[in-house]
Amino acid sequence: VSQMAFADVDPPAETGLVIMNPPYGLRVAGRPPAVFRHIGGVLRDRWKGWRVGVLLPGPRHAGALGFKHEMVASFENGGIPVVFVVGDIPA
Repeated sequence: VSQMAFADVDPPAETGLVIMNPPYGLRVAGRPPAVFRHIGGVLRDRWKGWRVGVLLPGPRHAGALGFKHEMVASFENGGIPVVFVVGDIPA
């Protein structure tokens, strides 16, 4: 186990499943779209062919990921309304 920025993580296989609970809410107040654009860019550049699930602070941020997705759940996480979206990173 090691701690590093997501952009520095190498995919461990050709394809697979990435599940993410990235920072949102008070941890990145005022910057969420930029955070999700960055995550989407890393996924599209380095994780091609992978299936992805991402916890987001609302459906309005899903478009910032930059890939097709579907919302599969909506609930509260620590009192913050969130959605869980899934999608495939094109190969």
